[in-house]
Amino acid sequence: MNKKEWLDRLKEILRKIDVVNIKSISLYEEAFCHKSYANEHKLNYNQQRLEFLGDAAISWVITNYLYSLQPKIKEGEMTIIKAKLVCTNTLAQAAKELSLEKLLLLGNGAMKSEMTNKTLEDTFEAFAGAIAQDQGIKKVIKLLDLTLVKYHKENLIQFDKDYKTKFQELIQSTSNSKEHKIEYIRETDGEQKVCTLKYMGITYGVGVALNFKDAEQLAAKQALEKCQIKGE
Repeated sequence: MNKKEWLDRLKEILRKIDVVNIKSISLYEEAFCHKSYANEHKLNYNQQRLEFLGDAAISWVITNYLYSLQPKIKEGEMTIIKAKLVCTNTLAQAAKELSLEKLLLLGNGAMKSEMTNKTLEDTFEAFAGAIAQDQGIKKVIKLLDLTLVKYHKENLIQFDKDYKTKFQELIQSTSNSKEHKIEYIRETDGEQKVCTLKYMGITYGVGVALNFKDAEQLAAKQALEKCQIKGE
């Protein structure tokens, strides 16, 4: 791909978030410059600084989005949802949806080996950082409305291993018993859903959320934290 084709493709992606006037092309060149390409071409920049900036911008926008949800959700549930939205798989999914990998400049030795979900995550963050610097935070909000926020609203999130699975695996790895009886007891408290996690009859965690699925995750998260404190 020559530079004109690269620029045309960049403009096509930016038009999706209503950017028609690019103020600094060099920011986007930096955002899509993988360290392998920078090393190979002896450049004094790569995407890592903008990746750092983009990570902070994404975190702020998603936190503000979750804080503004109605009905209001508790801090614990906000933490779980945010973790789902900004995890490697979800950011890689967003990068693929926008075809950012087609803009990424990789060194010849990294063409195949480096196109991982982690690389796509880093590239999405760097792209968000470039937009923040070039266009301001409102365009980052637009970018995330088209991707991460949409995934949450439409339940399209790709999950990393969840807290329930992690707790189940922890119990299986530390207990000699052949039976691993983990119970999730559900109750309703007004609009809130309450879930109590019990293992062998002992309460390990309690989660409160707007739905039972998230309440179970919060209960499992609390149980994991309790086990780590006890050194189980």
